[in-house]
Amino acid sequence: LLLLGLQEHGYYASFGYQVTSPLAPAERFGPPSELQALVDAAHGRGLLVLGEMVLAHSASSSTGREGLPQHAGGGPYFLPGEAGHHPGWGSRLFDYSRTEVLRLLLATIAHFAEAYRLDGFRLDAASTVLYRHRCL
Repeated sequence: LLLLGLQEHGYYASFGYQVTSPLAPAERFGPPSELQALVDAAHGRGLLVLGEMVLAHSASSSTGREGLPQHAGGGPYFLPGEAGHHPGWGSRLFDYSRTEVLRLLLATIAHFAEAYRLDGFRLDAASTVLYRHRCL
């Protein structure tokens, strides 16, 4: 069972790909206890449960009131300048050379694995992480 739109995302039409709170489960799954119950029920039926993680990019906020801190210089998590923006998605791209970014993303995976007992993950937009020309 693959759970899409797992992380909290404020923009519903993004289908979960404009993550605003990477460590929080999307409210669409109900309170955290209901997400845990869903995973437990799937396990009870012999299913593995995978969660799709959006770790290549994050929501871009023009107001700075939602999502991770960001500014023109990139902030603590994003690439600076134009390199930090994905024009096709309207999102910000993480700067993987920063220890803070790696810790945040690894902590996100560890949190969902431990708190919700997920069996594995699908990483969205992996090509964007690997290739600087931002494949679509």
